[in-house]
Amino acid sequence: MNNVILCEGVYDLRILGYYLHKSTSGKWMRASDAEKPALFRKIKIPREYQERTELYTACDNEDKITALWPAGGKSNFQQAIHDICHINSRYPKQRFERIVLLVDRDDNQICEELRAFENCFAENGWAVSQLVNSRETLYSYPVEDGTENTYDVRILPMVIPFYKNGAMETVLLDAIAHDNEEDGIVVREAERFIQRLQTDDKIIRYLKHSGDVIKAKYSATISVINPDHGSSEYDRVLLCANWEEKGIFNEHFGVLKDFL
Repeated sequence: MNNVILCEGVYDLRILGYYLHKSTSGKWMRASDAEKPALFRKIKIPREYQERTELYTACDNEDKITALWPAGGKSNFQQAIHDICHINSRYPKQRFERIVLLVDRDDNQICEELRAFENCFAENGWAVSQLVNSRETLYSYPVEDGTENTYDVRILPMVIPFYKNGAMETVLLDAIAHDNEEDGIVVREAERFIQRLQTDDKIIRYLKHSGDVIKAKYSATISVINPDHGSSEYDRVLLCANWEEKGIFNEHFGVLKDFL
């Protein structure tokens, strides 16, 4: 059984992999670089994506694989969904039985992102309709083997955050802020600091993209509450908290524990 989590970038991949391992009581184990070539022969992810894709195998069955596939931005989801539909339709033995689609909400409404997913599937002949955020949809599709066989696939769209525009780091900041009053103050002051820089007319080279602003707010927060990690590379900064213990994080991502 193969699963795939399609996300935007490597930072999403890092936190999802960490959460997948930590929150499922050791159900999933990250595959080493040495193990990946053999595992990739069991799934059909295109070669150009394999270097940045991470694979997790079930601890009780190495034939159960979950692929964390960073598409390289939301604009590349159309091609990645095409590849997934192609794999499932042409290679039923290597098909993905569960598909997670994770994107940032950015400045769009959740319904707009869900319709974009449906349109991507429709372009590949899959009439997936009425997707609901953070709820799975069961869809049956025919295979391209000259038979009338059909297979089921479970699709779970996740547009985050649920309650406001933002990205993965928005959820992380909210989770930290709700830990206690002191952490809440740090988060608010870090956000105000970055906002002041963003609106300063003398700052012309930095913080010009909304994604950079969100990451800066997160990094500024971490530099205060965990200064030893403040200068670490970004994916290490992401993993310096026990996210599986935080209510808001579980509210957004807890569905993965049952889905996978």
